[in-house]
Amino acid sequence: MFLRTNTVRHRLGHIHEITGRNPMGFEDQAAFTIGLRASDRARGMPGGPTEPAAGVAELQPHPARLRYLH
Repeated sequence: MFLRTNTVRHRLGHIHEITGRNPMGFEDQAAFTIGLRASDRARGMPGGPTEPAAGVAELQPHPARLRYLH
C-alpha cells in the first residue's frame, strides 16, 4: 500500500487536533494502542480475548464518555 508523506502528516496532525495527544510520542502511542485494543475487545473483534480473565473485573467507562463510544 502506498501513502503519500503529506497525507500521513495531515492525518497525524488531525489526530493530534482531535485528541490533544501526539501520535508520534511514545507515551501517547501506548495510550492509543491500549485504547484501540480495548475498543476492539469491547466490540468482540479479533486481537484480544473476548472474555475477561478469571478474577478480573470488567472495566466500565465513565457515563459521560459513553457518547464517544458509538
